Amino acid sequence: MKLKPFLFLDQPTEMVLLAQINQMEQELFTVTVYKIYQYNRNHNQLHNQLHNQLHNQIYNSCYNLQYNLRHNLQHNQHYNHNNTKIIKKGCVVVVIVIMIVFLIKLLIWVLMVNHTKLQAILKDYLNTNFYTN
Repeated sequence: MKLKPFLFLDQPTEMVLLAQINQMEQELFTVTVYKIYQYNRNHNQLHNQLHNQLHNQIYNSCYNLQYNLRHNLQHNQHYNHNNTKIIKKGCVVVVIVIMIVFLIKLLIWVLMVNHTKLQAILKDYLNTNFYTN
């Protein structure tokens, strides 16, 4: 069958072509939605993993620190008051250190995700600043 220009197609052929176009649009829409869903799911999984890892590190570090200091308290009753302060300060220090490590990991991850964007911005900046002078 020889195709005629689209404007002069007969009604059945035009309907078939329109149906095919609609089907391709639906398939493209479905694939796009699925890709967005996959990206969001992967992003949420990574976020949850980082959150759980941080939570576990804080919990384990505080638990171990408190366990060790309480064990020492049993052998050193006259240092009881000072050791309680050490437990609190130690937990605060551990939490701060773990938060800093987490923030550094998060910063590195964000920079890796946005690496191409940063390259484009830097390239644009260099081009506009060096070639305009």
